[in-house]
Amino acid sequence: MLFDFSGHHSKNKIRKALRAAEVVSVVQRDGCTDFVQYYIKVGMYKVWLWLPVQANGKLKDFGEIMYSINDGSAVVATCADGRFRGQYWAKLDYVNINNLVDIIKHCQRLNDLIAFL
Repeated sequence: MLFDFSGHHSKNKIRKALRAAEVVSVVQRDGCTDFVQYYIKVGMYKVWLWLPVQANGKLKDFGEIMYSINDGSAVVATCADGRFRGQYWAKLDYVNINNLVDIIKHCQRLNDLIAFL
């Protein structure tokens, strides 16, 4: 897990955290190669980040990042799912840091709505 943004966090705080995040996609330990997969927890949602194989450095330096959203039971088809299809980023395969901030804030709002059901 890269971050846990469950609860309320401002867009500014989320953006600063994402820009400062250091990522490594491959780790060598005891003669074994481990591939690291990152996700951001937002309540019941997980935003998975699909980084290039040799990704090393700050998250902000990658420019475009593939992503997927999991709602606890399955991967969500953002283009078809009513919770996400109205968002501008739902049709994007690759996102940048600013898009990720909007995705996280949207998942926070959805998670807050579930608390009222």
